[in-house]
Amino acid sequence: MFNTLGYAKKLEASGFSRESAEAQVEVILEMIVDGVATKSDLEAHKQAMGQDFGLLKQDFVLLKQDFDLLRHDFASLRHEFEMLKKDFAALRREFEMLRQEFEMFKAEIRQELKNMENRIVIKVGGMMVALIGVLAVLKLI
Repeated sequence: MFNTLGYAKKLEASGFSRESAEAQVEVILEMIVDGVATKSDLEAHKQAMGQDFGLLKQDFVLLKQDFDLLRHDFASLRHEFEMLKKDFAALRREFEMLRQEFEMFKAEIRQELKNMENRIVIKVGGMMVALIGVLAVLKLI
């Protein structure tokens, strides 16, 4: 607390007139009072801060809810990703089985074509022998 009377007496003792000392004390007192918060100022500030903290608390509650939703969504996405990985692995296995079946089928077809070719060669050869035989008989007659 500022001692205005003591300050004024010190000013008078150092040579200031009473009017000058009082004027200087009033100016200093106004500067001090203007810069000092009153109890009502402090109470108003306290209420405003309380409201701000209340709003901040509500924001944190909403952020936590949003974070919990994001966590849940992330867990769902992780589960879906794992399911997709399993599905992809199953498709890869199925594709490999189909590829192997196709290769086996292709090999069977090739073998069957070779077998048919051999049978045709044998039949054509037999027919040629028979034709030669017929031609030989026709020339003999």
